[in-house]
Amino acid sequence: MKKLVAVGVLALGALLLVVARSHANDSLLPVGAAAPEVIGADASRKTFKLSAQKGHFAVVYFYPKDETTGCTKEACAFRDASSDYAKKGITIFAVSRDSDASHKGFREHYHLPFPMVADTSGAVQKAYGVPSIAPAIDIASRVTFLVGPDGKKFTITIDGVSGYTDWDTDYQIIADDLKPLGIQVNITDNQPDAVQQDMEEGNFEMAIWYETPGPTPYYIYNALFGSGNSAAIGESATGNFERWSDKATDDLLTQYNSTADVAQQKQAMYGIEKIAVEQVPAIFLVDEPYWYEYNTIKYDGWPDQGNLYAEPSPYMYPDAEIVLLNLHQ
Repeated sequence: MKKLVAVGVLALGALLLVVARSHANDSLLPVGAAAPEVIGADASRKTFKLSAQKGHFAVVYFYPKDETTGCTKEACAFRDASSDYAKKGITIFAVSRDSDASHKGFREHYHLPFPMVADTSGAVQKAYGVPSIAPAIDIASRVTFLVGPDGKKFTITIDGVSGYTDWDTDYQIIADDLKPLGIQVNITDNQPDAVQQDMEEGNFEMAIWYETPGPTPYYIYNALFGSGNSAAIGESATGNFERWSDKATDDLLTQYNSTADVAQQKQAMYGIEKIAVEQVPAIFLVDEPYWYEYNTIKYDGWPDQGNLYAEPSPYMYPDAEIVLLNLHQ
């Protein structure tokens, strides 16, 4: 029998689930409990059973009513991400107290591809402990459950770096965000050199790391996503430590770097940014400031707020050379 591993408001990402906590309710089916059976039909009237999704995650989301504003937005959000869920073998079940006829109209109106459950009796709602929106009203509250493939709590280990106190804060925020979904985050404490080696060789589940920017966005995106910087697991990579390999990404990086035409460069960068947002090969957490100071007694032409043509910190490559080439007396 499948078991519940998480409950909350779910948003799926390629590498990390970032979850907003739903209002706590003691009646909800607890994390780790066996998930009751759910049976629904998709747009082709094919029947899906939760119990048949063995070996895969599943999402069971309860919502108040078809065709209402909030429920429509939620359903369309799941619809828009449904292909990403399907690629990962995740089946979505949408449950409400509406009838099959109501579901049919709602599904056809918004082209909803996933199985929908007409829980007219409220049996499924009761089995999952989902409260009604108000006493004596047969309308379910909005609650989402993440059901695991093997009944075990989903655990992620983060490679922590000893002494990096700002990163420690980030680790804790991530752990706190995932805890309401029943996802346990274990943070290890390692010396920087050891973590560097783990990153280069791909020996990690999750980690916070940095990438050096440059005078254009190409530098950081190429370092992060360019397949030429990566390597097989166990071999040392110079970048792209998450091992992202995608021809569309490489083609866009090549397009940007092979032309001086600003319009073509913008087109390529928009494409790369779209991949970063929609496919999430890595998650950008915070901006990293780079400090510098300069003296204009002998030389002018330094990067400043009016013309930040390069990253001015003296240890930045290739920016240091660009700055030198722009200095004048």
